[in-house]
Amino acid sequence: MALGVTVAHDQRQQLLDCCLHYFPYPNPYKVLNLVLYQVSLVILENDDMGAKPDPKRRHFRHDHPLFKEKKTEQGVWWEDSYYFLWYRCLVRHEGYQRFCKTGRGKQYQNLHADFGDITSDHGFKDWWRDNAKGLTRGVYLFAEPSVVRPHIIDPKTETIRDDDDIIYLALPANKPENYLLTEASKLLKKAIQRQERDPATTSYARYPLYSSPQAAKTYKAFLDIWDLRQQGLPSGVIYDRVYGKPDWDDYAKRWMKRHELNETDTIQSQRQHINRSLQVSKGSQIKRNYDKACALIKNAAKGIFPKAS
Repeated sequence: MALGVTVAHDQRQQLLDCCLHYFPYPNPYKVLNLVLYQVSLVILENDDMGAKPDPKRRHFRHDHPLFKEKKTEQGVWWEDSYYFLWYRCLVRHEGYQRFCKTGRGKQYQNLHADFGDITSDHGFKDWWRDNAKGLTRGVYLFAEPSVVRPHIIDPKTETIRDDDDIIYLALPANKPENYLLTEASKLLKKAIQRQERDPATTSYARYPLYSSPQAAKTYKAFLDIWDLRQQGLPSGVIYDRVYGKPDWDDYAKRWMKRHELNETDTIQSQRQHINRSLQVSKGSQIKRNYDKACALIKNAAKGIFPKAS
């Protein structure tokens, strides 16, 4: 989309303030940097216009892992991060592990080129901070395109391109300030409405998370179940360790109600049936979520996470 803008020299700051009101910097998904220069163009641009990106100003669509603090506005403790769970899946994938150690398995070659070696003796923290083409591994794989600071474009040295991430506004320079601000606001809103992709819901990371993920603790529980199954533990024990022991009395009351038993029947008289039902319920849930864990692991090695089907 390309629209052009002219403003008088003494009105540039007012237009700047107006645009920043609608695009507070930094906007993490569609970074629009207001650039003004004397010739009369106001340009809102992305980071492909020749400015040097600031590697410290990288945004993650989902909470990034923290290694000191437990929680910040945009970060969570590393063990609760989606990105750690992706890493955890690859540690458990036999084919990817084999490729890391022997180089056998060409289907993992492209993924390995990006994710690198992930083995049980290579901790997540070190892996996350590894160098990957000049960036840390985590930023290279999962961060949104880099944010650049607003700067002044010099039309003599920088190229202005037709780009979907650039908005140009055309305004008459000889109109009053209030008119310019009002029209600029209208044009900006209209330009945003024309865009086919929604910056609030679209990720442009090299490896975005699949679809709309459930809470990270859901996938964490799936992988915990997978780990305990490898130890040969029975489903009832796995359930209690992962989800905690259920309230037996509450389950018994719901079981009685579901079976529409007569008032003369007591919970104690049905204890054996209730216990059997509870164990079957636990086993079914563990089996179902174990299968989801297997799917998570399988798809993670295809560059897709979290896909549990």
